[in-house]
Amino acid sequence: FNMQALQLHVQREAELNPQASYYNVAVLKYQVSSQDPGRAPLLLSAECQRSGTVTRVSLDYHCCPATAPSTQLTAVQVLLPLDHTASDLQCQPPASWNAEEHRLLWKLPNLSPTNHSKGSGTLCASWQCLEAPRGPPPSLAVQFVGSGTSLSGTEVELVGSRYRMSLVKKRFATGKYMAGCSL
Repeated sequence: FNMQALQLHVQREAELNPQASYYNVAVLKYQVSSQDPGRAPLLLSAECQRSGTVTRVSLDYHCCPATAPSTQLTAVQVLLPLDHTASDLQCQPPASWNAEEHRLLWKLPNLSPTNHSKGSGTLCASWQCLEAPRGPPPSLAVQFVGSGTSLSGTEVELVGSRYRMSLVKKRFATGKYMAGCSL
């Protein structure tokens, strides 16, 4: 650490919030990208079927216990943008419809890789448009958070006697993961 920079940061935090008994300092943030699906904490398989003006999308999801065996995935959201002419919308399980943004939103309960019934499932939606779609199939956006572990196994240790870490939080989160549907 650049201890002088750390000290200045904590000093600024103290000036902004003088009543606080402690200050959180983000020590390490990093981004992991892998083309190996086995390293993902949530495995996804999306399919899109089109027949004339009717589109049907399904998304199978499954927590991967090998990646984060004891971590629940929280704040799991799946977004599906639809054509502005979509009508006769049907969803299983039910999803929230945002008419202004023309998208469906599923908010899933916490997913656990150790409980099969709460770690996997399928989302389905079907709708009809005024005319047959011509562009690429819709893309699903998936977001989630996992706490208590890191996907890379990175550990942090502060060596020295002047400072101590009293609370270390480990967390991973997706940005927006886009799962394209295959036809």
